[in-house]
Amino acid sequence: MNQDIKEAVRAYIIKKANLEKLADEEEIIEMNYLDSMGFVVFAAWLEQKFNITVAESDLTEDNFRDIRAIETFIKTKKGA
Repeated sequence: MNQDIKEAVRAYIIKKANLEKLADEEEIIEMNYLDSMGFVVFAAWLEQKFNITVAESDLTEDNFRDIRAIETFIKTKKGA
């Protein structure tokens, strides 16, 4: 499932940010791949895709810094 999370998140960001590739450790926020509205939409997509709830307090740089951080965040939310 870990690879599935990473690949789903990677595919989403690549598509939305019109990128060719995205490394696990690439700084998503720092590189401005998603604007503030893009992050809201992304959070809603995560909720639907992974059956989790993303609270406003969850929308931190630590949780969304890169693909690894997002994967950890999702796994924590799912209790894995």
